[in-house]
Amino acid sequence: MGAKSEVKFKYEKVLKEFLDVREWEDELNKDVENGEISLNTNIKYSNGQDIRLIIEGNNNGLLKVFRYFDSFLCKKEKIPEMLLLLNCLHMRSGIFGTFNLINLTDSSNNGKIRWLYQADFEGIDITLDTLHLIFFPANEIVEKYGELISAVALTKQSASDALKEFDEADSETNDETDDETDEDEVPDKL
Repeated sequence: MGAKSEVKFKYEKVLKEFLDVREWEDELNKDVENGEISLNTNIKYSNGQDIRLIIEGNNNGLLKVFRYFDSFLCKKEKIPEMLLLLNCLHMRSGIFGTFNLINLTDSSNNGKIRWLYQADFEGIDITLDTLHLIFFPANEIVEKYGELISAVALTKQSASDALKEFDEADSETNDETDDETDEDEVPDKL
């Protein structure tokens, strides 16, 4: 009998580099039958939220990066407000990736919120830099909108009220950090 050949995974090398750079000790999960490899780990953000990071890749080139807000579920009665909020975030900011509200029948994941980015890199070997170009903007998005999303998911605050409050706070932050802009330099009309 011949020697059994080992299955190669398209994204194994870059995911190992990714773990090494971060000095994370997580293991890669391999599904030999389907030619898929994944990383599943938790990240604690400065706002106190635990976000699960999942990176999945298959040998056909599809790469998916998920961020699950594991700290909370959206209350059932808040689902319409959450959908409104997530749609507003997509329309207003043209954010990288998409936020999703998981609302599956008979599932313990009902009300789970995630961020997803996916790309098809068929025929391309991505580098660690490419993976970083996905990972770091995802961090910024989750960090920026995490408290806003949890406020709508868990409190009586409406999406419009939460967005108004968020915009006011964001405007104050931008005013404080934008000291270089002189009023004379800002045109009245574009």
